Amino acid sequence: NIPAADWGLSTNLSLILLRSMLAFGGRIERVDFAYRLAHFSACGIPELGRINKKQYAVGGFLERVIGKDGEAYAVYPESSAEDACRAFAGNIRGEGNECVTRSILAGIRNFHRTKDVADVTRAMIRTTHTSPFVVNMGVSVAVMVAMMLQGRLDWNQESPEYCMRTQRGAFLVACEDIRSNYRQDEIKKLLFKKTLEDCLGQSKSSAAVATALCFWIARRGSTCAGDFYEPVFEVLLQGGADSAANCAIAGAIIGLRVGFAALP
Repeated sequence: NIPAADWGLSTNLSLILLRSMLAFGGRIERVDFAYRLAHFSACGIPELGRINKKQYAVGGFLERVIGKDGEAYAVYPESSAEDACRAFAGNIRGEGNECVTRSILAGIRNFHRTKDVADVTRAMIRTTHTSPFVVNMGVSVAVMVAMMLQGRLDWNQESPEYCMRTQRGAFLVACEDIRSNYRQDEIKKLLFKKTLEDCLGQSKSSAAVATALCFWIARRGSTCAGDFYEPVFEVLLQGGADSAANCAIAGAIIGLRVGFAALP
């Protein structure tokens, strides 16, 4: 019952990725995703309702990545993303929460092969963002999702401390290509925030907020149903920043944790 286009960019990009995956038997084909994204930036998703361009415009950094007509981007997405990353220089840290949303989907395909999940996610994110900070946020989330599906995060049998130790496996995979100890510490700190408010405090980076949120919710264990659901979304909606994307991400992780039938 959601009106046409009554959702955010993160959801639109997830729909584009899902369409691409369905067209290729569940595989993530980065060039096909780039082609679909370029088409979306010009036309939206017409069959979901003809909408005003402002409602689906990618804007900001992604607009720079795709370019005016999207033709070069559709063929060489990573080169276009790299050029945009250089142009934005240090300002890239404010971008990237839509990469985290897509990374949740990337963690499902071949979830039993953690390295494959990391490699595919890394390549998928680099179609729009080549910043190592954003790339490794997405990889950490995808690997954590894969670990959830592998049954390696057993909240019913283990303590929250065990969950945190297990999640460090996702952190280690994400940091495989980071040589800077400072950058590794930066990522490690945001993955293990103690409160929901601490997660939202990462206001300088939408990717950091989204990633911290994924890990925090995944550690909540069996409390992720019932009375846990509404208070979390109340905080997210009042927390400012990109509340639409944050709620979409929270709903995805809670859904993975408790299953669709258990969602209120």
